[in-house]
Amino acid sequence: MERPVLWVSRRPSGTADVKGGLAQELMDSRLTAVFTSGPHQLAVLQRKDGSSLKLGADSKPWRIESFDGRKAVFVSTDQQRVERFLEYVPAPQPKSALPPGMPVRPAAQ
Repeated sequence: MERPVLWVSRRPSGTADVKGGLAQELMDSRLTAVFTSGPHQLAVLQRKDGSSLKLGADSKPWRIESFDGRKAVFVSTDQQRVERFLEYVPAPQPKSALPPGMPVRPAAQ
């Protein structure tokens, strides 16, 4: 009776950490692509470890709210906002079959 069930202090510990951690991860990620088809959007971000993070309009707890061609705006379920600019990420270079330093001869004509 002294601590009603719906009081804020009765929330499980760690939920704020998860939300804050995801917000920080979103801030540390690089926006590499946004795909748009009609009203649907899908943002692809690259995490620090190189893995992909995909957020759509229906993702939880974060979702993409808008994209203007250069900047994406993401919103959380508790109305936090993060803006990320589209970045160029070069494709990985193919590994050559030749050892380093070996000259490449032009193809015979």
